[in-house]
Amino acid sequence: MKQIYLTVLMMLSICVGQLNAQDNASEGSQIPSGEWTAIGDGEYYEDVFTMIHWQKGLHWTVTVEESNDQPGWYRFVAYGDACPQSILGPTIGEADNEGYMYINATNPDKAYVAISTFGDKYNVCSYVVENEFDAQKYLIIEDGVISAPDSGIAYQTVGAGERWQLGNFFKGFRLVMPDSEWNDYEFSITTLEDKSCSEDNVFHYTIKDVGLSIKSFKACAIQGYFNGTEAEMAYAIENGTDAAPGENTITADKRGRYALVVVAYNSKGEAVSANSSYFYIMDDEADQWEEYGTAVYYEDVLGSVYPDMTTEKLNVTVEVNKNQPGFYRLVEPYKNHPYYSSGVYANMYRPHDNHKHYLYVHAEDPEAVYIEDSPAGVDNGYGDVSIFSLAYKYLQDGMSKEEIKELGIFGELDGREITFPNNSFILVERFFKQATFLTVDAPMFRITLPKNAGINDITIDNANSPVEYFNLQGVRVDNPTQGVYIQRKGNTTEKIVIY
Repeated sequence: MKQIYLTVLMMLSICVGQLNAQDNASEGSQIPSGEWTAIGDGEYYEDVFTMIHWQKGLHWTVTVEESNDQPGWYRFVAYGDACPQSILGPTIGEADNEGYMYINATNPDKAYVAISTFGDKYNVCSYVVENEFDAQKYLIIEDGVISAPDSGIAYQTVGAGERWQLGNFFKGFRLVMPDSEWNDYEFSITTLEDKSCSEDNVFHYTIKDVGLSIKSFKACAIQGYFNGTEAEMAYAIENGTDAAPGENTITADKRGRYALVVVAYNSKGEAVSANSSYFYIMDDEADQWEEYGTAVYYEDVLGSVYPDMTTEKLNVTVEVNKNQPGFYRLVEPYKNHPYYSSGVYANMYRPHDNHKHYLYVHAEDPEAVYIEDSPAGVDNGYGDVSIFSLAYKYLQDGMSKEEIKELGIFGELDGREITFPNNSFILVERFFKQATFLTVDAPMFRITLPKNAGINDITIDNANSPVEYFNLQGVRVDNPTQGVYIQRKGNTTEKIVIY
């Protein structure tokens, strides 16, 4: 069996036993030697040599033939006169009108490209055991379209002996069979400088790698998380605004996390595909917050994930919301983290010019503390880092506080100490497995608030001040009825029960 070895720079190489391309093409792959009959014109999408010519999405018409002796074997001239010179030049040099690409689809579940030679310069085949590789990257046949999985096509220079490269780098290899149609509705979204935060409530993003069958786009910002439900898609379609390939902007006016949903439309105006990303509207809201002192932040989320990081005791400025008792935020919590303070990691701390980064801590209910989805302002090599508690995610998903309490994942405020149970944090890195939510066990995580932070520690400042009431979410209540509330009078704040 041929074995694969990975090289740097994404140029994947395969080390194989000595192989004579011409002999193997006729014997090892058992390509039919009888007559072939043309069955019509198809469309060939090139992604074998993209790592050489760097032109994505090129395609051209080819005549597809089928074996008379073994139906299900197909061949076509892949790099003949129809092939653009921009591909021929850096690869086989000139058109090869006698070089066929052979596909064995007699077993649709194990279809593959047999070893085929072009211009006496390159051998091409599927990365499968039938071609003596230790792999099973078979072709995919669906509705008359033959495609290959990621890195499912291999190629080598004739005479190179053992070395092969893996093609189909962009998963673009495809043969559309005669009388079949393939609609390319794929596209991707990237962000400006790979940032997750908005600039002055305007978020910049780019639509690229647009499929040939897409005619227009609409984009929509949805506050919170996007789960791809029918209701969310209907909302995005109904409320989307025009977007176009290239750079775009979208606006939002309330602080927090948003899902960016981009919907693609075909020539009939039908929604045919969608893609999503996320961003944050960041606002310092200076008029709503006041400095509260210095908190001690025992950072253990990143310290529990990265082996070269440890739990760190950090002195961090803490602010309190003027209108929402028990709502705190740590200001630039990672600014003075020793991991980012010097050396090779210093550039991983990513401050932004127009806003600060905060860790928003909701302790309005001391028995149900949670942390908002907060961008941390650091990038450990996998994109912007966001940290929040699992309880916050469940609240956003519509679960009640009582249901979440039963799960035992809320934090607690005991005096000045905020602690959380194990496995109650989520870490997201923008480019790690498509921003997968990673549950983190951070047993040493703790926040010690300043001495004046406890609900019962605040002394009376003005006995004649008006009384104000808030529910446990920090929302002002003008006429409280039965229930538990936070009462504030002057500088005195306490939890009360109205019967």
